[in-house]
Amino acid sequence: MSARKLNILFIAKWFPHPEDAQFGVFTLKHAHAAALLNKVYVLHLCPLDIEAIKLVKDISEGVTILRLEYPKKWNLFQKTTKLTASIHQAVKQIRTEFGEPDVVHCHILGSPVLIARHYFPKAPMVISEHWTGYINGYFAKMPHWKQRWFQTSTRNAFLTTVPSESLKKAMQESLKFPGRFEVLPNVISVPSELRVGPPPKNLRAIVVADLHEHNKNISGLLRAWDAIELPAGSELIVAGDGADKKMLEALSSSLRLEKKGVRFCGRLHNEEVFDAMNKSSFLIVNSHFETFSMVTAEALAAGIPVLATRCGGPEQFVDESNGILIDKNKPDQLQAALIEMIESSGRFDRPKISAQFRDKFSPAKVGQLMTSFYNQAMGND
Repeated sequence: MSARKLNILFIAKWFPHPEDAQFGVFTLKHAHAAALLNKVYVLHLCPLDIEAIKLVKDISEGVTILRLEYPKKWNLFQKTTKLTASIHQAVKQIRTEFGEPDVVHCHILGSPVLIARHYFPKAPMVISEHWTGYINGYFAKMPHWKQRWFQTSTRNAFLTTVPSESLKKAMQESLKFPGRFEVLPNVISVPSELRVGPPPKNLRAIVVADLHEHNKNISGLLRAWDAIELPAGSELIVAGDGADKKMLEALSSSLRLEKKGVRFCGRLHNEEVFDAMNKSSFLIVNSHFETFSMVTAEALAAGIPVLATRCGGPEQFVDESNGILIDKNKPDQLQAALIEMIESSGRFDRPKISAQFRDKFSPAKVGQLMTSFYNQAMGND
């Protein structure tokens, strides 16, 4: 393995930004983990509700971030001309401050790969993919030329990482993506001050999700919550925001679920998520599709049991020692599991669950794995 720190350039489409601090936060956490053993610079292409393009430089836990902010309303011509010129300027600044990258790590297929191949053709390329579109049918609806382009990208990369075996299987076996694929888990960094406490006296279930029905099926959970008998003082906290929030709030109102403790609290920052989970009896993940389910791993790292569907991510982590797994799209199973979890959530050993998962997905562990991949790409292993 290389004795010196490698220069690793992240080129990211999904990354936290001023309009959404949680968007692609797993990419930022990967950057932090990689920076424990390497020098990391991030170029983030960031469409926003702004009028003019600009380059913004930030520093986060030793990671330099160059955010190229441009108007999301730009048409194809404006993107081709103005955005291309600004990318050229950003790459020039990266070379001046950072030097040539040893490895270019592209996060999400598409424009990051184009930039990597055009400006850094000699650097080995690693790709990380997280998109649920490969398992929910969206990729199959893309134009054939774009499908072939994405597949060519993984063929030309040294390595493509995915966060779960289910996504790896979908891309390699079902969709016939070529090239080498490896599982790279997301980073779970629990706030150091968080202490695992006992479950609350009154039942308090929590959902943390982007409120998009196609993937998350929050409406199915609301209907199941309405269908069961609940102990007095029970709560269901729905944390998150998204395109279907108003529809879900209207559904909750029509079912009069405020009388059964349902409350929408909006999007929470990462520290607030851990605090809310720590005060909850259990987490619910009722998704149709997940590629990792960050919130499942975060809940377990905080010692919170999980009721989840077999949707591609949670089944990596959840077993009878830390929760309940059910089939997706099965309302009867969901209702039965809710009743079981309500009756028995106090039986789980929360400190033991936390201890197992805090180390498994720690920044140090994931950073070591990433550095191993980088050194392999450089021919150092």
